[in-house]
Amino acid sequence: MGAPTPLPTGPGNPSAAAAPPPALPTSVATSDNVRTYRVREGGEYVYQIAQNVLGDRNRWPEIYRLNSNLEPSRPYPAGVDIRVPAGKAP
Repeated sequence: MGAPTPLPTGPGNPSAAAAPPPALPTSVATSDNVRTYRVREGGEYVYQIAQNVLGDRNRWPEIYRLNSNLEPSRPYPAGVDIRVPAGKAP
């Protein structure tokens, strides 16, 4: 027997406000073909993120365009949420 299924949160569930928020996943999809990625412990360079998330380190400019407030020549700090393209293939 598996773990019980959690109740959905929202206005239809009055106890939702009392429940703690769920742990954030490493990557969350958004509606505009972009997802959120949380930088791993120790920090990561944008080319490392491109390799790990998109399968090609040469796609780092796509990530930088979505996060132009961050410096691509330095590692992005651990725990920072950045935007990345949703798919592995262009």
